[in-house]
Amino acid sequence: MQEIKLNNFEVYKRNEWEDIQIKLFKISTRILALDQYQTVG
Repeated sequence: MQEIKLNNFEVYKRNEWEDIQIKLFKISTRILALDQYQTVG
């Protein structure tokens, strides 16, 4: 039973980590776009 709980927690944490990575990616692309916009304009 402990093994199952641990495994579920691992999946939960992995999903949480993936969500954070997606948010970081979106933020960094916005920063990059803004940086390019400021360089051009």
